[in-house]
Amino acid sequence: MIQGILDVGGVDIQGKYVVALACFIVNLTIGLQYAFSVFVIPFQETYGWLRAEIALGLTISVSILNVSGLLLGYFIDLYGPRKMGLVGALLVGLGFNLMYYQNTLLEYYLSYGLLVGLGSGILYISSISAITRSGFEKTGSALGFVIAGFGLSAGFFGPILSYVISNYGLKQAFLTLSIVGFTLTLATLLFPIGNRIAHKGYLESLRTVIYDHYIRALWIIMALASSIGFAVSSFLKPYAKEFFADEILATLPIVSFALGNSLGRFLSGVLSDIFESRKVLAYTIVYHTINSVVLTTLPHINPYIIFASTFIAGLGHGSMFTLFPKLTTEAYGSERIGQIYGAVLSSTVLGSFLGPYMSNAIYDMLGTYAPAMLSLALIQVFSLTLTIRLKIATHASS
Repeated sequence: MIQGILDVGGVDIQGKYVVALACFIVNLTIGLQYAFSVFVIPFQETYGWLRAEIALGLTISVSILNVSGLLLGYFIDLYGPRKMGLVGALLVGLGFNLMYYQNTLLEYYLSYGLLVGLGSGILYISSISAITRSGFEKTGSALGFVIAGFGLSAGFFGPILSYVISNYGLKQAFLTLSIVGFTLTLATLLFPIGNRIAHKGYLESLRTVIYDHYIRALWIIMALASSIGFAVSSFLKPYAKEFFADEILATLPIVSFALGNSLGRFLSGVLSDIFESRKVLAYTIVYHTINSVVLTTLPHINPYIIFASTFIAGLGHGSMFTLFPKLTTEAYGSERIGQIYGAVLSSTVLGSFLGPYMSNAIYDMLGTYAPAMLSLALIQVFSLTLTIRLKIATHASS
């Protein structure tokens, strides 16, 4: 079975499930971005930073994660997901290790923002490339399973990190994450090597991707549709602390969001194998938008609504990250998925700015997240319109 994975040029029918498991584990770890809110209050208490300053670190990290596919997806396609995945794992481990020594915002932005973000981005696109090259007939379901690990991460690591921070301190949490990051190198060794594909030159290939009309349409939709989920993930725990003094209850919305995030990634993949991917995306945008307003209003009437609402928020947000690579693969095939989906994924640079930074900056000024979430909800009218008008053309041969 393992031989089928290690052979250059393909993955056997048994080996592809081992590849899927390795990709799932990688996504489970790099999805730590969604557990970010456990660091907000400890960062404030330890370093005295403002919430907007802390959230900017998440914005930088997510931005670099999501733009790295556009800039480095070419090399993932060229050299294969295993080699590039190994590089990504080493960067993640190094970034978390350097956070152990950070004392200034600049050090925080460089270690977490730059290194962890870059390493996570390389790993994420490498895992997408690995699973689409593994020969699954139902691509949506395979993608959904793998990417579900990313969504499940906050529910898995959130309580663990909260426990470590509360009992052993913030520094120990960074050290723990460093060990986890370096351990990822073992999982990347199970990625397929991949065939060396004859490419256009780097700049010519990049230019082709940037000027493609279909890619630009997906880019705009994903940028707007992802902004709500990024906003929610950045303030989950401090928002919950406004309603629950108990540490466990205040952490549960992170778990709820993570479960929804993970289920949304898998369920949307299954649905996209049954129904048209574009229609699944349109319905997702609708319920995700309505729920964003509910999340920042109704918990003030009944705080326990926050648990159901964060689950739905995770469900909608997670679905985006299966549906967009599925739409990309449907149009272009898997040969250049690294760079092409990397280009689409770079849209969430805008989403991660509109979401976390705007919502936390407004909170610093007004003491509430509601105005920011209402604004983000109104923006979704445009993303829904574009989705309805989206026409899929096949470019797999390009």
